[in-house]
Amino acid sequence: MMQTNRGFTLIELLIAMAILAVAMGALLQSAAQNAFNMTNLRDRTIAQWVAANKLAELQTRKTWEDVGKRNGEMSMANSTWYWQTEVQRVNDDDLRRVEISVKKSPDDESSLYTLPGFLASPNVFVSEDSELQQ
Repeated sequence: MMQTNRGFTLIELLIAMAILAVAMGALLQSAAQNAFNMTNLRDRTIAQWVAANKLAELQTRKTWEDVGKRNGEMSMANSTWYWQTEVQRVNDDDLRRVEISVKKSPDDESSLYTLPGFLASPNVFVSEDSELQQ
């Protein structure tokens, strides 16, 4: 009576383990990429908030922002963020263009987020009947 062997041969086990190793490597690489993307997205979102806060601060000041570049820092989400504003003149004397760039580190070459906006002269206001006055 002949007995049949059941189970896997050594070569079949080695091939299965090689396939598993390749699959696990791809899975780990995907998980690492997702973690990086999530951190990057978090940083960009907070940089947007920092820029929006700085623009709101500039727009609500009672003094006119001087033309030129300014640097500063702001604390948000338990981190320090570094911003730079660049204020430029435009054709309208009652407006100035501002560009706010936000970085995670002052040594970073490129910014995480840049927000353009406009600043109105503090001498211009809206009256009760919604007409612009000077």
